[in-house]
Amino acid sequence: MSVITRISNWNEQRNLIEKGFNHDLEAAFIIEEVLESYGFVDAKEVSREFASALSNRSVVACNGVTCDKTIEPTLADKLDAWVDIFVYNVGGLFKLSPDPIRAITKVMDANDAKGSKTDAAGKIMKDETFIEPNLTDNV
Repeated sequence: MSVITRISNWNEQRNLIEKGFNHDLEAAFIIEEVLESYGFVDAKEVSREFASALSNRSVVACNGVTCDKTIEPTLADKLDAWVDIFVYNVGGLFKLSPDPIRAITKVMDANDAKGSKTDAAGKIMKDETFIEPNLTDNV
């Protein structure tokens, strides 16, 4: 089974596809993982607030650098951006690991153990029995 099929099946089995695309929530998941990659391990709430703020602002700023929201993105614009995110993710995986498929398999195996219980925002929750995947031999 391909990695894409496995991820699709995982989402289908948890009825996540039928819930539809919630831009703020999906963006929050990505933002949370980016923050974790920088060592911010308790980033769930911050990432949701940040994603919500992005959708409700016309300008974002960081250290004096600003970016103006000049368009209201169409579904096609959003799809293009999410495909680009996927491409960058896959490229990053191959730069981080000599065997990224093995790393993805380990993470998906761990995700399978989570079950299908979600928090109020819809994110699959880890219970007390969850074991983080060990990826130290994949870098």
